Amino acid sequence: MQAKRIRSGLLASHCLAVILGLLFMPPQPYAQQATFSDKILHLPLVAVGDDQYTVSLEQVLSEQQILFQLREAEPAAPTISDDPSTYSDSYLSVPSYQAASDNYWAQLKLVNEEPIQFALVSGGPLSPEPYDCSSPLIDPINNSTTAQLQQSGAWKTAVPEQVGVDSQLLAIITSQLNDGTYTGIDSVLAVKCGFLIYEQYFNGYHSNAVHDLRSTTKSITSGLVGIAIDKGFIENVDLPVAQFLADYPQVEFWTDSQQEMTIEDLLTMRSGQDCNDSETRSPGNEQFMYPRYNWIQFFTELPALHPPGTVYSYCTAGVVALGGVLDSATGLRTDFFAQKYLFDELQISNYHWEYMPSGHVDTGGHIHMTPRDMAKFGQLYLQRGRWASKQLISEQWIERTNGQQVVLNEDWYYGYLWRERTFEISEVPVTYFYTQGNGGQFIYVVPELDMVIVLTGSNYNQSAIQVFNIKNDIIAADL
Repeated sequence: MQAKRIRSGLLASHCLAVILGLLFMPPQPYAQQATFSDKILHLPLVAVGDDQYTVSLEQVLSEQQILFQLREAEPAAPTISDDPSTYSDSYLSVPSYQAASDNYWAQLKLVNEEPIQFALVSGGPLSPEPYDCSSPLIDPINNSTTAQLQQSGAWKTAVPEQVGVDSQLLAIITSQLNDGTYTGIDSVLAVKCGFLIYEQYFNGYHSNAVHDLRSTTKSITSGLVGIAIDKGFIENVDLPVAQFLADYPQVEFWTDSQQEMTIEDLLTMRSGQDCNDSETRSPGNEQFMYPRYNWIQFFTELPALHPPGTVYSYCTAGVVALGGVLDSATGLRTDFFAQKYLFDELQISNYHWEYMPSGHVDTGGHIHMTPRDMAKFGQLYLQRGRWASKQLISEQWIERTNGQQVVLNEDWYYGYLWRERTFEISEVPVTYFYTQGNGGQFIYVVPELDMVIVLTGSNYNQSAIQVFNIKNDIIAADL
């Protein structure tokens, strides 16, 4: 009768979490280990918000998917578990359960409400050792390698514990994102070993909503320059910029020093032009560029301040000029070049660029893209330019991109429109490289942990300390 009453209540509510909270049944002891035996998946502890329950599911026959039907559920005695199962947003995550003598993990999704049924989304054996991402990663449900999964164009999800990440620490981050500890954060994603293990959205954003990436666009432009070199459109980064911007009249009157400005100087923010976005009175500050008709011409008209290649000065106009270099060298407008050689290969279609009044692509900022596709770009760099068994960007370019071209501070460097930093997290020094856009648009690549972290936000013209703290907490969950 108890099981029947629970099932009817669940069906009436259409929400497992709510009905479990309404049940008033005597608490009973539970076993620490979840188990699967005789087609029964017994979960002694399922965390639903602040509440805890004991749940039993029975495997039922289905030709198309593996289904588990709710058998019974009741409140569990208040307790602490190292590996509780969790239910949130229609997903039931089981970080560990025992079947025979082996341990496994599973993720299930609510697919039917009458009767209550969950479908197995993913799962597999738990490794007794820390997860080694260097071995071929297998999707246990489809028996697919990482390259095959990437060929499909869609992210596969995994329970954090499957790849050695502490889901309880991630749950603390989620709580802080919801309780106001962090504000203005629009999304947080984490990918480990090629699997999406954490994904949260706020302020009306969702997985298919694009976000303005601001200056993270610059890092994409860097990748396009690398592809242009790999494809032979540009010989190398030592070529003078003036060679590609000869159609702009002012270039003819550049000083001898300006004539020596190279593509690498633009990639490392050392153009030598009087251009500094951090100085409001700088002639090249982006605030003076945006009202102009042609922003590339705006850059060419700037006076020289330093010899090229000598002084770091953050200059959006210089990256806009890189778009002009790409247009000239490839014979394609930059957005078409990017689509052909990068976005189509990554199966990224939900995006859009912004354009200057002149019709040129804004390569210095403002591409709009989903966080999931941002993670693809980060994963491409993590995999040293390789995607779905194809080399999209050469390893040599990835190495130079993340090389320590410019010293910004102690243990903090600037490469080819990417930053690199070594930071102590949980008393462990961790090196990562990353993109950065105003408002909180970041892609972090952490090679030693085989991890990519993506954040978007709306904290424009404010400190990025919240982003740094969230990133550190996610990394700490993997240490």
